[in-house]
Amino acid sequence: MKRFYLKLDYGLLSKLLFFIIWPFGAWLHSLSEPQKKSSYLIFFLFSLLLLWHMAPTGLTSDYTDFLGILARFKETSVSTRELLQEIDAFFHFSSDAPKELYEDFLIWITKSFTDNYHVFFLLAAIPVAVFQLKCVHLITSDDVFYPCLWGGIAVIMMIIPRDIIAVQNPRFTTGFWMFCFCSLYGFSAKRIKVKYLLPLLLLPAIHSGMWLALIMAFGYLFIPKRITGSLEVLAYLSIPFIFIDSHLSSLLNVSLFPENISQWAERYNSEEYYDKYVIHVGRSGFWWVDELFTVGSKIVYLSLAIMVIKKKKTYIGNNAEFYFYPYFLYTFIIINLIQFIPVLGARYLGFWKIFIFFTWFKFFHFSRKTPYLLLLAVSLWPMFKRYGYVLGGSLSVNMPPDIFIAPLPYLIGEGVWY
Repeated sequence: MKRFYLKLDYGLLSKLLFFIIWPFGAWLHSLSEPQKKSSYLIFFLFSLLLLWHMAPTGLTSDYTDFLGILARFKETSVSTRELLQEIDAFFHFSSDAPKELYEDFLIWITKSFTDNYHVFFLLAAIPVAVFQLKCVHLITSDDVFYPCLWGGIAVIMMIIPRDIIAVQNPRFTTGFWMFCFCSLYGFSAKRIKVKYLLPLLLLPAIHSGMWLALIMAFGYLFIPKRITGSLEVLAYLSIPFIFIDSHLSSLLNVSLFPENISQWAERYNSEEYYDKYVIHVGRSGFWWVDELFTVGSKIVYLSLAIMVIKKKKTYIGNNAEFYFYPYFLYTFIIINLIQFIPVLGARYLGFWKIFIFFTWFKFFHFSRKTPYLLLLAVSLWPMFKRYGYVLGGSLSVNMPPDIFIAPLPYLIGEGVWY
């Protein structure tokens, strides 16, 4: 009689034990070997723990997404009947239709069994973490990927355009990573994988700013793939638009769109948005540093895009990068051209950065080291502002610092007894 043995993965068990003792330490350790399945489990669990642990720290900041969503969650109650009415109005483009459905859906499903806001953010983190890590996996699963300094930077560059902390406002972040996932998996094969494009139909219901992403993805299906040369020319011609001033959006006539879409567009063109996001009213004296790094970041990513275009002219292959290349050019052009739209243009730069870096990595892998250092350099100030507990960054507002030192049972208990 055959004997059956349970094959234990000691690497996984040790990481899980480490995660229980010190979650942040387990995440750091996993970052040193991101190609392993056990590391992905730790990444996923730590992402959920971060969102579970979000709570007001008592500090104030101009960065109010978390506090605003938290207030809405506490004040809002959505019944099943109300949710169904919203869904019906949304898909019939009614004048009283909500601009999106996702946040109310999350509130409805959370409050069906608890009023604990930690559960709301935890549920919101699950799809984002899955889509995000699936995108990162396209880098770490590459045959030439190996754990090294450059590999760690590659993982960071795939995450930082819209990190898991951005789930404090779950709507756009969920739509963002869904679009990245569907694009990278749907357009990286010889034949377009339609099964990955179908989820994109839900994007506008998740965030109203994703209408353009939906149109952009399905519009690509009608682009002849033999005009790659023309797309390359247009890509070069579109580069100056990446630096255009956002105030030109006031020239748009948004009344031609359906009412619920035009209301969203008018909101993005309002004086309030222009003052806050374009001319920096109310911002600290460091705004010019932000602008310096923003411009520097654009220049570095543009240099990577140009490297890809030049490389493709002499490239022979039929891998993911070969098939994704026309889509990369197509989105590159469109996102360059919409930079005059406040907020939306800046948000779509996240897609731009991920698609550029993904394509560049697939063409060059670790053969060029300088771009990795340049990417890291232009990201240091934004990361310092966001993750350092200074200058009113998001962590200083919504993340108690014990997340970096406390064991798992304590961190879970904090959320339970909030």
